[in-house]
This record gives sequence, structure tokens and C-alpha cells, in this order.
Amino acid sequence: MLKFLKYYFYIIILLSTKSMASLNPEAERYISSMINKHVPYQVSVLNNNFIINNVNAYPPGKLTAMFAKFLIDNNLVKNKVFADIGSGCFALGIIAAKNGARTIIGSDISEHAIQCAKDNLILHGITKNMYLFNGEGVLPLLPKFLGKIDILVSGVPWDNLSKNEFNGIIPARQSISRAFYDVDNALIKDIMLQGFNLLSNQGRIFITSSLRKIQRIEQLCSEYQLNCKILKGEDIHNDGNTHYILEITRIK
Repeated sequence: MLKFLKYYFYIIILLSTKSMASLNPEAERYISSMINKHVPYQVSVLNNNFIINNVNAYPPGKLTAMFAKFLIDNNLVKNKVFADIGSGCFALGIIAAKNGARTIIGSDISEHAIQCAKDNLILHGITKNMYLFNGEGVLPLLPKFLGKIDILVSGVPWDNLSKNEFNGIIPARQSISRAFYDVDNALIKDIMLQGFNLLSNQGRIFITSSLRKIQRIEQLCSEYQLNCKILKGEDIHNDGNTHYILEITRIK
């Protein structure tokens, strides 16, 4: 009987993930490890502790640390209006605030991430000049911050996935899966098409990428007549998959 139940459960999983052939196996393993973690737990980024209180909130890691250090070292946060699209637990925003950012803004499609961000703002004692929005892409920041953002950043999801494929993912995994799959390239397209409307006169857009997704980003930049410049690259996990910090600019 037990053997039959195991087989039945396996069949249900296969049917529920009919798009599995299009999913990234590495991402799926990572998602499985995340949703099986005991919460709450803490992670540290540049000697700043962050609490993760829900398995559906994406935790910051080595790429976040690389991005934060780059921004600080290049004087891209002090006295700036700083916005993170897809902000997760808001580690970048909080680190920016602690390094002199004038205002920090976070936006995330996940309500779990927004709650996690609120908890971390409290943990770090940040109560002023900060905004959080639960919504998709840059839309929640319009029109309030039109022409006001000095630094706009985003950690772009690993892979593109069609809406039909995404809907084939088990519902319990869909929330955290958005951190790994950009459905119909919606987030990166939104940043490229709408993000510039948020920028101040000297405003800039920075995103993260990796070796396996940089071609997708370059293709979209070409389609929308934008420049994509690699500013930093590092094999942060020592696995041959170099991670990059890119600046997206308009072709003059």
C-alpha cells in the first residue's frame, strides 16, 4: 500500500509540473531546498543580519553582497534616492540606507517578500524615508516617483518562462518560483521600457545577470535599442557560472 501511495504521489507531481521539461533543474533544486527550510532563519550580507520568516521570501546571498559592495564602492548610494525592483527581503535597500541613501524604495510582487522586508526594516531600526510596494515591476512606483529615482536596481530572475509553463508549476511553489523565472520576460521588459521614466536627470539603472542569462538580456536590449554594459563579473559560487553587474542605458 505504501509503495502504491508513493507511486501515486510521484504521478501527481509529474502531472502538476507538466512544464518541468522547460524548467531549470538547478533552480528547481534550489527552490526545493528553500521551501524545506525551517523558518525563521538569519543570513548575513556584509556584516548585516537579515531575518527570513517565510519560505516564500527569497533570501539574499553572495550575489546580493557583490551587488551591495559594488554600489557602495562606486559611491552609488550616498545621498541617493535608491529603488530596488523585486526587492525580496529588502537587503540592498537597507544596506543602502545604512550607507547614506536619502530615500529607499522597494517593490516586490510577493506579499511574503514585502512582509519580510517590513520585518527587516524594523530589525535595523529604519523608520523614515523608506517605501515598500506590493506589485509587479515598476508600476507601483508610478506616478509618485516619476523622474525622482537616482539609482534603480534589480536582480533579474534566472530564466524566462511562458505564462502557460509557469501556470503548470505546483501552486505551492509558484510564489518563490517568481524569483527564479521571469514570466514572459515581464520584469526585465518593464525595467527596460518603463524604468527610464522613473530616473532623475542623472539617474542610472543597474541589474544583475549570470553567464547563462546574459544573452537573453543582450537580445532584449538590442530589440529595445538600449545599451548593456558589463561593469563587474565574478564567479561567486566557484561553479563556472560568472555573475555580472550590468548597466542599462539608452542609445544616444
